[in-house]
Amino acid sequence: MKLVLWSAPDREDIVSGYYKFQSKVWPHCPYEIVPMTGDTNRGWTKRLLEFLKGIPDEVIMFNGDDFYPVCYSGGMVNEDFARIEEIVRTDPSVGSAILDYNENIGAEYKDFPRFKIFGKGRVIDHSCLAPIIAKKKFMVDVSEYVLTKITKAQDVGWAGMYNWELYGCQKAVEWNVLGTEQPVHYRLNAVRQNKWMPDTPGVCTRLGIDIDFATRGFYTGINPGVDTWEKASKK
Repeated sequence: MKLVLWSAPDREDIVSGYYKFQSKVWPHCPYEIVPMTGDTNRGWTKRLLEFLKGIPDEVIMFNGDDFYPVCYSGGMVNEDFARIEEIVRTDPSVGSAILDYNENIGAEYKDFPRFKIFGKGRVIDHSCLAPIIAKKKFMVDVSEYVLTKITKAQDVGWAGMYNWELYGCQKAVEWNVLGTEQPVHYRLNAVRQNKWMPDTPGVCTRLGIDIDFATRGFYTGINPGVDTWEKASKK
């Protein structure tokens, strides 16, 4: 299994920060980290779809360049990832497993009680698509759906990443998705709308990680898309 890191043009500083966190908190990661490739002049979702169809792997770990791995206790346990990979690979009913904290009220998954099943038709929030371990078929299915819901302008750069997650969650409910309140992968949401989050420098200081925050600026507003999605999810 590979760890695919998705990004967008002009985010080299964010990607560099991801690798620094990865090296610091998960130095024994057993997976090759593969940046998403493709023509950056194409829409983000189109580029992801082409990338997926061009790789032989049937099960993949995915993470966004702005979801930095962090540990609170115990560190990353590689045996957990291996077990989840096996489940996603062998159980045809499971499309993906969300690795970070995700509260849900589904039934326990019999083969790994640490996880619960959202179940088909359940509303899944905006953060359900990274970090995950997923079937390639699930990711292709989600991406093809997103392309039917967004315009070409909505698929450009970091906005394309955001819209893929937002609309992709609507399609993900057609699969069984596993979630957990006992994460196997903690994440720091380091960036929002192409700006650093205000708490990112403090985490860097505590971990002894050096990142240049001078050129991108800091996020100061709210995220209307997420607010709208969260309200809709609670109806």
